[in-house]
Amino acid sequence: MVRTKEKARASLSSQPGAKPEWTSGSLLDQPEEWRADLFHEQMNSLQQRKETFICVKEIWEVDFGPFGITDNFKALG
Repeated sequence: MVRTKEKARASLSSQPGAKPEWTSGSLLDQPEEWRADLFHEQMNSLQQRKETFICVKEIWEVDFGPFGITDNFKALG
C-alpha cells in the first residue's frame, strides 16, 4: 500500500502544474514545461509580428565612447 502512494506522489510531481498566465515579464520566470506554449500563444495573439521587435532608432556616439568603438572608426579614416 505504501508503494502505491509513493508512485502516485511521484507521478503527480512529474506532471506539469496548472498553466500560468503570462502577460508581462521574462518568459524565463515561467515554469519550463509551459514556456513554449506561452510563447506561441503570445505570438499567435499578435496582429502583426513586427510588434514583437524592439528597434533602436538613434545611436549616439557618446554611448559607444567608453568601449573604444568610435576610436577604431576614427582611426580607419
